[in-house]
Amino acid sequence: MKKFNGLSSLVIFAALFAASPALANGIGQDGAAQMRIGITGQVPVICRVSLDAAVLSDADGRAQVGTMKEFCNNPSGYRVVMNYPSAMESGRLIVDGRAVALDGSGSVTVSRSVGAAVAEHRVEIELNQGGYRGDLSFRIELL
Repeated sequence: MKKFNGLSSLVIFAALFAASPALANGIGQDGAAQMRIGITGQVPVICRVSLDAAVLSDADGRAQVGTMKEFCNNPSGYRVVMNYPSAMESGRLIVDGRAVALDGSGSVTVSRSVGAAVAEHRVEIELNQGGYRGDLSFRIELL
């Protein structure tokens, strides 16, 4: 039986290692070599909502709050919530022409998405007879 010295073993190991990609890649039906490449990654969830305009009162008792811009890449969706002072409980929030009653709870859902989205909405508030006082704030909640 013939013994391999250290140099011979190294040459054999290097030859096997060099041949392994060809073995792993395989040969296609037409004789061409095939290779598979996979890429994976993770994207952080980023959500934001902003409002660009000052509150402007109209003669018909509505206040134009402005354009709300929302961005959220959560694949499960999100909702935008507005916090408002309890004194506005008899008013209404109007989002893109759709009215939502303010019930005095201090918060109301402005918009909702079942997946990631980028959207803009025109936001108005219908003032009650006492007028409007206080701050409005908007936040995104993940679903």
